[in-house]
Amino acid sequence: MPDGDRLAEAVRAARALDSEAVLEVEVDRLEQIPEILALGVDMLLLDNMSLDEMRAAVALIGGRVPTEASGNMTLTRVHDVAGTGSTTSPSAR
Repeated sequence: MPDGDRLAEAVRAARALDSEAVLEVEVDRLEQIPEILALGVDMLLLDNMSLDEMRAAVALIGGRVPTEASGNMTLTRVHDVAGTGSTTSPSAR
């Protein structure tokens, strides 16, 4: 079963178990975004993207779901990531 089919099945199964659950899916490439948004997920985690990729992802998502930036976080980078338009950025550890 292709990855997209497995993800679609996982989303259906999660919704069947708990229709109120917030479903957040990790993306690490821009081309994943349209297909994953079409599944009706509630949030996207932008993982290990460059600042330019994050800005492009936020533009592509167009406010349809909240986003969270993740991966390669440092105290310096958190400030820059906040400027990409991502909804949330975890604290650097």
